[in-house]
Amino acid sequence: MKPARAIPVPEALAFLRSRYGDEVTDLVPVQRQGLWSSAFRFWRADEELVVRFSNVRENFERDAFAARHASAALPVPEIYEIGRAFGGHFAVSAFAGGHFIDDVDRPELERTLPSLLASLDAARAIDLSATTGYGYWDADGRGVDETWEHLMLGGLSRWRVAVAASPVGLNSFDAGTDRMMALMPFSPPIRHLVHSDLLHHNVLVDAGQVTAVLDWGSGFIGDFVHDIAWLTFWQPWYPKWDGIDFAAATRAHYDATGLVVRDFAERLRCYELRIALSNQEWFADRGDIANLRKVAARTLALAHARLRAGIS
Repeated sequence: MKPARAIPVPEALAFLRSRYGDEVTDLVPVQRQGLWSSAFRFWRADEELVVRFSNVRENFERDAFAARHASAALPVPEIYEIGRAFGGHFAVSAFAGGHFIDDVDRPELERTLPSLLASLDAARAIDLSATTGYGYWDADGRGVDETWEHLMLGGLSRWRVAVAASPVGLNSFDAGTDRMMALMPFSPPIRHLVHSDLLHHNVLVDAGQVTAVLDWGSGFIGDFVHDIAWLTFWQPWYPKWDGIDFAAATRAHYDATGLVVRDFAERLRCYELRIALSNQEWFADRGDIANLRKVAARTLALAHARLRAGIS
């Protein structure tokens, strides 16, 4: 996947005015640019909008599919248009306000957790019975993988090759793989909409409420517990969140809402390890050895740690 070209403001403004006329005003880059898209806020008449430019149309189509299932609990900005621009693609969507969840402190995140878990409940409740498959979904919600096992294990060989060529070596990767494989029997082949990238400036919050869940480009169809594993795996990268027990809060939320989730601890650890292995490859490919070493250390710790009692 090729990273987005940075589009200069004059070029973006000229493109938008060629489509919408002079009613386009006040174009500015968004606060945080994505790796795969170049994004701007702008006004069209009396409505504030966002335009993104990318080489990857599929990410915009996944956003549009998620937006069709948006609700008060799962706020996803509406996609108004997807088309061609600058040799790639563009998408125009509604603007959503709020603060990035990555930037809030522990008290604010603890206040926001019930709203975030309610958003994940709403994603889990989306009816996918008219679609098939697992993994990345297309514009119509069809997953590209035929089985859950293929999604979970299909990348392992490629990831291992990348990590083997790095200075870190395969000790932690192989230990993580062995433990993940041992936990796979607990991983159910269920089909729910999983965001799979809740951090990295993809969730907006305000006053204890989720105001937008953005960028579904990494999303897939599979087990909803994977979204909780995303939070628990990356928590050490957010020192200000030290002491928040995402797993226990989620388990308590499931109990309070009457949701029976079998083998929660086993599934959570299985997905933490898959996140660890895939991100060893990610950082190895990019030559980010500092983060690769950190992920490798976390992989090894998770591979050898006992499952927690009380959350299974």
